Amino acid sequence: LSSYTGQTTDELFALEATHRVDSLVLAFEEALQQKAARVGLAALSEVERDVLAIEALEREVNNGGYSQFFFNASVEHALHVAPALERCGCPLTA
Repeated sequence: LSSYTGQTTDELFALEATHRVDSLVLAFEEALQQKAARVGLAALSEVERDVLAIEALEREVNNGGYSQFFFNASVEHALHVAPALERCGCPLTA
């Protein structure tokens, strides 16, 4: 999947059989970023903020390490990422 183009959650999940999972995760992230741009990050649900925080951590750490997560714009998720990881069952990563 090259980019998010307005698909619903169900439509994105239906693509699992034909698309790489990481591309679908990126589509979900892009959809949530667009929503946050419209309504503000605080207006997102806790689960939506969890997805953005964890995806930001994964992207930045894989690209340049933890320092990149804490020094780039992704730092806006810094206070939320540990509780998000706990909620999704990743206490060691948190």
